[in-house]
Amino acid sequence: MEITKFLEILHDKKFMDYRKMSNKYSDTFQEYLDTLSMFYKKLPLEDAQGNFMVFLEEPLKIQISTLRTLFQNQSDLYSKKSLETEIIATSAIENIDFSRDSVRSILSGQASKNEEERRIEGLKKG
Repeated sequence: MEITKFLEILHDKKFMDYRKMSNKYSDTFQEYLDTLSMFYKKLPLEDAQGNFMVFLEEPLKIQISTLRTLFQNQSDLYSKKSLETEIIATSAIENIDFSRDSVRSILSGQASKNEEERRIEGLKKG
């Protein structure tokens, strides 16, 4: 589920009205509920149909950065970490000492500030 759609549903004024929400967001509401299930607690109470009731502690305090991480392709996170490690290891073989912070800033797309960071950009492109 796209994070923008998730947050739109989460911040809807009718958040607590299941019937209205399921009609308004009929195409994505079930996916939203499945995603939301990561944040709620199951209560030892059942409704009239025998389904367990749930409790959502402070739904509006879910951190957007946490959600972005959860929805990000995990292979992308692994690739960035691998590339960071590879650049540092390659530079160590050549007796060039890069700071991990410099490598991270270049990999995140920031402009290089000095010769060291221009070398890191070269390794990134390579």
